[in-house]
Amino acid sequence: MIILIAAVDENNGIGLNGSIPWYIPSELKHFKDTTMGKTIAMGGNTFRSLGKPLSGRKNIVLSRKMNNADGAMVFSQIEEMITYLLSLNEDVFIIGGEEMYREFLSRDLVDNLIISHVSGTHNCDTFLPPFDFSKFKLEHDLLLPSFMIETFRRV
Repeated sequence: MIILIAAVDENNGIGLNGSIPWYIPSELKHFKDTTMGKTIAMGGNTFRSLGKPLSGRKNIVLSRKMNNADGAMVFSQIEEMITYLLSLNEDVFIIGGEEMYREFLSRDLVDNLIISHVSGTHNCDTFLPPFDFSKFKLEHDLLLPSFMIETFRRV
């Protein structure tokens, strides 16, 4: 199953200058708890912004600029990455960035969405791309003090 996980502000912003423009420890804990022990896939910019592979997870990176990365598997072509991810027959989390989200959403490969909604706007320069929400049904929402989590399943 392909699961897109993202934290967005009120304008669907996800990043600014290669980093997350807010710091909400409970949201970061939610991300870690949700993805721990799973496969995570990301673009090269997201990988570089992390500075290293995320521990306890299988890190897959799409990048034409990197040949390899210690602790991560690197693909230079999106089609090869998709074929590999689908062959795993397990949950795979797409963790960013904007172009990765766009590729997987536009190809109708996303089965579930986990969206953390952060209050306010944060002058972002990268965004969760627009997509057809009618293809998904809200399964669960959880309001927490600093953010709200919505989980959607493809219909």
